[in-house]
Amino acid sequence: MRKRENKNWWLVWVAMCCLSFTTQAVPLVEDIPVSSITISPSIDTLFLGQKLTLTCKFLPVNATQKSVFWISDDENVATVKAVNDSMAVVTAQSKGVVTILATTEDGLFLNARLKLIVDDFYDKVFLIDSISYRMSREEALAVDVVGFIETTHLIIPDSVKILDDLYSVKSILLEKGKTLKKKLAALSVPSTVKRILLREDCIGKNFSVYVSDLEAWCHTDFEGEYPDSVAIYLNNKLITDLDIPGSYGYLGRAVFVNNKNLRGVNIGEGVTSVNAYAFAGCSNLERVILPKSLKEISYGMFRECKNLRGVDIGEGVTSVNAYAFAGCSNLERVILPESLKEIPDGMFEDCENLKHINLPQELQNIGSVAFSCTGLKEINLPKSLKMIGYGAFSYCNNLVSVIVPDSVNTLYNTFISCGSLQTVVLGEGLKTIGRSTFGYCTRLSEIYIPAGVTKIDQKPYAATIGYEYWGPCEKVRAIYGCRNLQRVVVSPDNKYYSDIDGVLFDKGKNDLLYYPEGRTSVKYDVPEGVDTIASYAFYYVKDLKSIHLPATLKIIGYRALPGSLTAIMSQSMNPPERNYLGIYSLYEGAVSSGVEWYVPLGAGDRYKMAYGIDVIETSLLNVDMVDGDEKELRFYVLPDGRLSVSGVLVDTIIEIYSINGRQIYKGIAGDIPYLGQGLYLVKIGDETCKVII
Repeated sequence: MRKRENKNWWLVWVAMCCLSFTTQAVPLVEDIPVSSITISPSIDTLFLGQKLTLTCKFLPVNATQKSVFWISDDENVATVKAVNDSMAVVTAQSKGVVTILATTEDGLFLNARLKLIVDDFYDKVFLIDSISYRMSREEALAVDVVGFIETTHLIIPDSVKILDDLYSVKSILLEKGKTLKKKLAALSVPSTVKRILLREDCIGKNFSVYVSDLEAWCHTDFEGEYPDSVAIYLNNKLITDLDIPGSYGYLGRAVFVNNKNLRGVNIGEGVTSVNAYAFAGCSNLERVILPKSLKEISYGMFRECKNLRGVDIGEGVTSVNAYAFAGCSNLERVILPESLKEIPDGMFEDCENLKHINLPQELQNIGSVAFSCTGLKEINLPKSLKMIGYGAFSYCNNLVSVIVPDSVNTLYNTFISCGSLQTVVLGEGLKTIGRSTFGYCTRLSEIYIPAGVTKIDQKPYAATIGYEYWGPCEKVRAIYGCRNLQRVVVSPDNKYYSDIDGVLFDKGKNDLLYYPEGRTSVKYDVPEGVDTIASYAFYYVKDLKSIHLPATLKIIGYRALPGSLTAIMSQSMNPPERNYLGIYSLYEGAVSSGVEWYVPLGAGDRYKMAYGIDVIETSLLNVDMVDGDEKELRFYVLPDGRLSVSGVLVDTIIEIYSINGRQIYKGIAGDIPYLGQGLYLVKIGDETCKVII
């Protein structure tokens, strides 16, 4: 028993000794307070959506209780969230100014402040190596060149480092108004660039582009104002002939615009689209091969390719855009796909050597000025055609004849200035002959108006000068300047128009609308029953010397009468109205102020008051022509007994003989004495006529 007790005692003694030793070896440690704190990193700008990790630094470094709490004084601008005792993440929310506050939790409440400006990253310009860069919302990065650039050859890197991140350069923008010290002559473009926008105040007329990747360049959109001449260098070698692999798929906008060095282009099978102006202005381009895979000819694709002579457009093309070949002045041959439904606006405008073209038989529309100023001598319009646009064949100086199919219902400015046009057949489906349709068709001798025509462009003169209202008198604006036109023949079945011996009237023959200006007659009698002469009705007539106005006439339109007149005979006791422009309706640019007006006896004062001109009162129709009407003369007896002759100048020498051959008078036409009643022979030059007084 004693032996076991001694053993337990020993164990207790050892434990007590150990406890005593431990207590003496680990004395208590005192707290070391924080004397100051700072926030790192110390920056002043944060961009929208950007996150920034902040860390507190403490002094002394062995301070205890290194713990802070974080506060943002405006969480609408930026929020702050603790990560651990000394770190937090700030997130920019909106543009503005915010202060981030870090405060110790040791009871001393020491603090540090960081003032941040939250800005829009996309509005910020970063200057790197004298070139400004800015982030675009659509693209990763754009070069925005400003005025301090002094080089004439701008070399753009494929990427730049901004805020510790690497960004690819996607766009090059030379904006208008930011004029460089020296206009750029050359630009080196990395393969990362997808868009280039140039302004003419930043670039010279002759411009070079250096690329290292043809496919990347072919996928670039070239926009803005284009230099007069652009040379493309691939790996420092000038491109003159271009083979585009089908694997490229498409070509960007204006990628080879104004390339004066390009001679030939072969676009490989597989390319389906070529964007607008891709080859526009390539004035030396002679050869183009288009693939069957191509679906569309883009806007202005080959515009102003002045040496392009021929092009085959494959059956795969279902759409052609406006002005695709406009200005191709040497273009002679074009093959169009049979499936094509539309020739768009200006497609072949100014193709002056295009003398013939086969139109697809399913064609439905021809756009405005589509063939204007071409060399076409003939055109076969298919029966499927429904619409011919404004001025579609205007200024086709070689076009001789044309047949408009029955399916077309409107013409507008269609054949203006077709100086060789001699024959036009208008379809029975035609409804409207619009303004200037046959303007200045100088060799056209006859126009036939089909039964279905409801409108030959007639509008109140107000429509041509922009005033609200100038009266009811109308004018024909569809036909003018046709100096050889002899007749306008109207179908008897037409419900709106008619003609009398080739002169155009309304259906009721109350309005004289147009007198063919190619007629050589020196005299014209306006038929009885006519109450209106439309504006410009006789304006372009050159040979008419005298005109007889019926008693039924009430209105004379603006510039209705020609400047060639020397005599006007009016049967009406009441002067016709000029209804909206006073005497200028007769005289301005038309009737000479020296024309002789003959009016009925007793009507002189009314005419003088209405027109402000001198008139001659006469007894009308008491002198008749018997034969010999080559000169188309008309004789009048004046109140003082003298004879007056219309259709000749007053100083014209006239000889008058009795019926047995005795000369009664020889002198000027303005001084013929009264001869008395009887039959006389009147000789003017080599012509003789008989007159009964």
